[in-house]
Amino acid sequence: MNVTREQLAKVRTPFRILAGFIFTLSMLTLVFVIFIAIVEPYDNFIWVISLITLAMSYISGHVTFTGYAPNFLLFTHGAKNGL
Repeated sequence: MNVTREQLAKVRTPFRILAGFIFTLSMLTLVFVIFIAIVEPYDNFIWVISLITLAMSYISGHVTFTGYAPNFLLFTHGAKNGL
């Protein structure tokens, strides 16, 4: 099903604020992970945490700044007319 953004309702303000909070925390986590990658010996755990944090920051940042989920999550939105 191909849905355009004009047919979708934007994410409500409380959820955008929550997404902004998650975005802020994920940016702090990225700084922490980079610090740990420099200080600690190499471990594959750093790559896993980095990927999870980048995915969280991408999704929450997209919701915060645009009001819509990324294209691969547009199915989670409701219609503008309430259907």
